[in-house]
Amino acid sequence: MKKVKLLAACMICSLIMSAQSTNYLQITLYKNLLLGSCNLSQDTSNVVYIHSGAGYKTMTSLWDVVVGNWGKADGIGKMTTVNDSTYTICMDISKSASNYYTVNPTDSGPLPIGSTIYNIGCVFRDQGPFPLNAQGQPILNLSLKGAANDNCSDIWIEGVNTGTISIVEQFDGATPVSSVTANYVSGCATGVHDISNQLMDEIKVWPNPFTDMIRIQFNMIPDLTKVHAQVYDVMGRTVADFTPGITGGFNYFTWDGTDVNGSTLPAGTYLLKVTNGSQIQTKKLIKL
Repeated sequence: MKKVKLLAACMICSLIMSAQSTNYLQITLYKNLLLGSCNLSQDTSNVVYIHSGAGYKTMTSLWDVVVGNWGKADGIGKMTTVNDSTYTICMDISKSASNYYTVNPTDSGPLPIGSTIYNIGCVFRDQGPFPLNAQGQPILNLSLKGAANDNCSDIWIEGVNTGTISIVEQFDGATPVSSVTANYVSGCATGVHDISNQLMDEIKVWPNPFTDMIRIQFNMIPDLTKVHAQVYDVMGRTVADFTPGITGGFNYFTWDGTDVNGSTLPAGTYLLKVTNGSQIQTKKLIKL
């Protein structure tokens, strides 16, 4: 009798562990194996985004709930860079309100709480931003890609709910895809599914030192109003203020080394300070 009870208890524990293990899904992209697909360039400095859709309406459906704003570097679907060719993202796929597709819905509405995700469809792209046509749709620039074709084929991650995942490419539906892997993990880091908790991208400036002009680029948390971007001299005085032009998402602008009155500043060291809510980043600028 004790053996039967012990066996039953072990089976229950196994089921609980299995259920818990499928609450979080980690998707990894090996970009060097998928160059040429949907604006994935060979530039290793580029941020990579995943545009994905969860299928929950039927056992075979995909793209029922879509997450990702195509052509926008707004942080939604942004993958973590592991190295020059490897990118990963962790998704909460549990039945709770923190599910990746409940927190971050776009054009298709949220995933209903309590739904089971059966399959996930996804494509990948560089961060952009891409120019828009008259209809407001991104124009995919073939020169950014590793191949001269617009192969935006879906990659299917099937059997998400079963504990046995298979990954295939949409057009043939049979060949396994080696460029993408998916596996269950014990949990996601805070902020993976909620853009409001993500850190802004590191400030990029070039060339630095500069003479006549320096380019400044960073990504802000969307819709956050307490944002500032200012340049200070060594005495702590504000010599330039870009705050009025800062927006949520991708920001790119240039500074010609002049002060708030348009006067040319002398050569020396200056400090760029970017504030995004409670987050602050600084960058030393050297003017020759």
